Amino acid sequence: MRRADARCLCLLPMALLVSLAPLGCEARSTADAREVVDDAKRRAKQGAEQAREGMGEASRQAGAAAREGVAQAREGIADARERYEVDAQIDDTRRRLGQGLDEAAESFAALTEAGKAHASELGDKLGDKLGQAGQVGLEVAPGAIECDDDSRSRVCRVDPELVAELAAEPKLLAREVSLRPKRGSTGSGLQLVWARAESLTAMLGLREGDILLEINGAELGTFEAIRALDEALSGQPEVKLVYEREGKREELTVVQQTN
Repeated sequence: MRRADARCLCLLPMALLVSLAPLGCEARSTADAREVVDDAKRRAKQGAEQAREGMGEASRQAGAAAREGVAQAREGIADARERYEVDAQIDDTRRRLGQGLDEAAESFAALTEAGKAHASELGDKLGDKLGQAGQVGLEVAPGAIECDDDSRSRVCRVDPELVAELAAEPKLLAREVSLRPKRGSTGSGLQLVWARAESLTAMLGLREGDILLEINGAELGTFEAIRALDEALSGQPEVKLVYEREGKREELTVVQQTN
C-alpha cells in the first residue's frame, strides 16, 4: 500500500470520532434538559403543595380569629347589658330615695307644726317656755339617762318612766330638735340642724350637724324609718341609731335601765 493511502486510513478513525462528537453532545444536552424539566416540575408541585398548606393554615387562623372575635363581641354585649341593668337599678333607687326624703321632710314638718300647736296648750301646765320659737321641751329627771364614755359607739341607759312618757306622747321629740333632709359622706338621712339646750338628744350625745342615717336598721327619710321610730318608742327593749359625724359613721344604742 502506498504511504499516502496509509495516512488516509490512519485519519479515518479520527474523522469518524469528530463526526460522532456532535451526536454525543446532543444526547447529553437532551438528558440535561429532561432533568431540568423534571426538577422544575417537582419544584412546581412542591410549591403548589406548600401554597395549599399555607392557604389551609391561613384559613384556619382566620376562622379561629373570627370565632374569637365573635366570642369577645358576645362578652361585650353581655357586659354592656349588665352595666345598663345596674345603672337602671341605681337610677331607680335614687328616685325612690329622693321621694322618700321628700315624704319624710313633709312628715317631720307636719309633726313639728303639730308639736308647736300642742306646746302652746301645755305651756302654762309645764311652765317651761324657751326662747327658741316658744316651744315646750321634754323634762328629764336627773339620772334618767346614763351614758358611757365611748363616743364612737355609745350606749345610753334610759329610765323606763321616761320611755313610757315618750311612748304616751311621741310628739315631744318633735319639739326637741329641728331636722332636714341631708346627703352626707356615708349616706343620706336627716340632719340635726337645731337642738334645744339640755334636750334629750343632747343628753344622748347627739349634737347639731349630725346626720341621722338609720334607726333599728331602717334608713331615715322613709316611712319604714318612721314606723321603726314608733315601734322603738312603744316598748322596744333596745334602739340602735346610726348617724354620721364629720364624715364618719357612729352608733348610739339606747336601752332601758333595769332595777
